[in-house]
Amino acid sequence: MSISSLWQDFKKSQPGERFEDFYRQRQADRSSSFPWKRILYVFLGIILSMGGVVLLGMPGPGLLVIALGLALVAGESLTLAKGMDKLELQLRKKSQQFKEWWTRLQPLQRGLGIAACAALLVALAGCAYSLWL
Repeated sequence: MSISSLWQDFKKSQPGERFEDFYRQRQADRSSSFPWKRILYVFLGIILSMGGVVLLGMPGPGLLVIALGLALVAGESLTLAKGMDKLELQLRKKSQQFKEWWTRLQPLQRGLGIAACAALLVALAGCAYSLWL
């Protein structure tokens, strides 16, 4: 199976069932694959997740890399796949709540919120820089 077909199948699955569907698909594909592929998926998933943690401190897609790494490991672990499905539903709910809250704010309140977040990021970057040296 190609990566693009795996991604298309992943997108077609219902939220809250995606990772478990991916796990079941990996288990079905495993019958025709070599045993070392399972170890490779888990190893690659762990490496990607650790790399994503490193990227969290820098501008970039740290959370996306962590999610990709955990998805690879979830393809080999039903427990992790179920946990990722629950987490996806919770994150979707929280992001919807945030979106509703954000749209209710006045433009001045949004601007102040963005300025406060920017100031916090600059302060964190300054702390990280001073710790680095």
